[in-house]
Amino acid sequence: MELTASGRQKAEAAFREDMAPEAKLLGGLSDEEQAQLTDLLRRLEASLVPDEL
Repeated sequence: MELTASGRQKAEAAFREDMAPEAKLLGGLSDEEQAQLTDLLRRLEASLVPDEL
């Protein structure tokens, strides 16, 4: 199954709209700060996920 060009455009627009609040929130951070936040959140997530998964 494949999206049409129109379907891809609609999906991309919906994704951008859905991500707008996150983009606005992260816009106040520098690229370096965003990278640090990403690293910290990944470490936090890893500490919460059981090793068996």
